Order: sequence, then structure tokens, then C-alpha cells
Amino acid sequence: MSLVQHIVVKGDTLYNISKRYGLTVEELKKINALVSNEISIGQELNITK
Repeated sequence: MSLVQHIVVKGDTLYNISKRYGLTVEELKKINALVSNEISIGQELNITK
């Protein structure tokens, strides 16, 4: 498993980030311990493939 980090930029949503990396929104939220769909610009999200 490789760890990739995605820095949130303007216009990003959990949905389009998850599609870009082949994950579901729920997987992305679980990996990053997110309880809501709120993300902010500059936030670092871990992407585990």
C-alpha cells in the first residue's frame, strides 16, 4: 500500500477527489477520519491505494 497525499484546492469536492484516486467518498472519509463532507482549501488528505 502506498500513501499519497492530496492538497485540497479551490473547486475540489470529496466526490471528485475520490473519483480521481479510484476510491468511494466513504473510503476517503474513513481513511482521513472525516465525520462530514466538509473539506477546506489547503487541507491535506491521505489517499491510500
